[in-house]
Amino acid sequence: MSSVPAGDIGQIATPVQGRARAAGWRTQVLMLVAAFLVGLVGQFISFKLWIRPTHFSFAWIPGGILLAVLVLRPRREWPIWLSGVLAGGVAALVWRQAPLFLAVCSYLPNLAGAALVALHVQRGGNRIFDTVPGFVRYFVLAVLLVPIVTGWTSAVVAHMGGFRLDFGLFDLWLTLAPSYAMGYLLIATLLLALAGLRKDDMVRRWAGLFEAALIAAGLLLLSIALWLLVPSSSAVLPLLLFAPSPLIMLAAMRFGSTGAALALLLVSVPAAWMGVYGGGEFRFDGEQLNAHIVQLWLLAAGFLVHVLAIVSRQYESTRLLLSASDRHARSLAGRLLQGQEEERARIARELHDGVNQQIASLAIAVSTLKRSSPDPVASGLDELHLSMIRLSEDVRRISHNLHPSLLEHVGLGAALESMVRMNAEHWDGRIHYEWEPGAPRPPIDTTVCLYRIAQEALCNAIRHAGAKHIRIQLEIAGGDCLLVVEDDGKGFDLERACRSGGRGLGLLSMQERAVLQGSRLSIVSSPGAGTQVRVSVPFEAIPWP
Repeated sequence: MSSVPAGDIGQIATPVQGRARAAGWRTQVLMLVAAFLVGLVGQFISFKLWIRPTHFSFAWIPGGILLAVLVLRPRREWPIWLSGVLAGGVAALVWRQAPLFLAVCSYLPNLAGAALVALHVQRGGNRIFDTVPGFVRYFVLAVLLVPIVTGWTSAVVAHMGGFRLDFGLFDLWLTLAPSYAMGYLLIATLLLALAGLRKDDMVRRWAGLFEAALIAAGLLLLSIALWLLVPSSSAVLPLLLFAPSPLIMLAAMRFGSTGAALALLLVSVPAAWMGVYGGGEFRFDGEQLNAHIVQLWLLAAGFLVHVLAIVSRQYESTRLLLSASDRHARSLAGRLLQGQEEERARIARELHDGVNQQIASLAIAVSTLKRSSPDPVASGLDELHLSMIRLSEDVRRISHNLHPSLLEHVGLGAALESMVRMNAEHWDGRIHYEWEPGAPRPPIDTTVCLYRIAQEALCNAIRHAGAKHIRIQLEIAGGDCLLVVEDDGKGFDLERACRSGGRGLGLLSMQERAVLQGSRLSIVSSPGAGTQVRVSVPFEAIPWP
């Protein structure tokens, strides 16, 4: 076995480590460049959204992008992103004649606020759109508290530096805080919602791409048309704000938080654009006042539609879980009923082929013994022989009730006729049975289902209802099998019977059997008015053997 000297190992490892360090440096440089562009380009876009004549931005773009990036990236990368955005944003402000020190001081509080929000979201597992309390915490912190604090800090810094002295301190704060809030609400929330889409969500979203495109086009066209065509009047400003609301709520309900965030952005774009370039069409009571009204409306609408999106998604998730649970329960019930029928068939075979045959053998032996016995003994053996014959009949009846072999050999109609005849022999009432021989033959599953429903309904009428007349109707035609069982008994309260045990279990069993065959059981009953059980099961006929 050969070995490599330690010095050679070091020579091999050094180039590999060097390439890894070089790749790491390139990644960091690329991140720094990307962060610089976020700050620079984002700040210039914010300049383009300045509302005249006050020159404040409708939304602070770099803050929204930075918050989303910090939430999505590991914390070891935060210094690079914060430094790059700071450099890019400060460069843009300096280009707009802002003093360097003032630009840095106004940016630092906003970067700290974005980092604070990102830290809170990461500690919560980035699950701001999963629950209403989670989103409320994010909204209060990111969209309300942080913009309020950083807006006040930036206003104080600007005044202390002698910048924007044409504004009072409070007025300057009123221009900055809503701008920061819009960046976090419109930009950061949309990016985080897009990043949070799971693969199955994306498949569903792509399936509804045409619907999403229609909603987006409708929102954008409606907003643009309203801002361009509605006459300039402060009285119609509510129309401009609330007309798109139905489409925004539709987007939230159909596409969740992603749809809500995108809808808010599409609505805000025409408002911001008209605020900057709309001239007289936007000048209702002054650009600044109307821009603040739009911002406040977006804050309220953004909160409500995101809550609506979360509730809708939770409702949809609950519905899907209940649907899956119901399918699982139906499948389990079907397997249990199938297992029950198989077990009944096994026990019926054992009773018929085992116990009943042994009873028959004993009866023959007793009969043989009786013929060779004296009269006193013979009379006793005769009574024993008759008892064994009655026992054999009882075993045969129990076996038949457990699993009537007639179902497989002669079909449902004849099996029901045999059941009616056996019950009529032990009951003093009257049973009227209607069916047409020669009808199409349903599959065995449908046959067993209808037989068990008729058996349970007939048993309830005889044992519980005190009926004197029972009518059973079986119609097999046109791919449907209709079974009706009516009695003139005392009837019962259906809801109370289903809530109770015992008899209620029989009713639930009938209903479950019908559902498993793709049908629904109808039970009509009331105290003193008798009972009607009706079920119609679709089927595909099978040939007679």
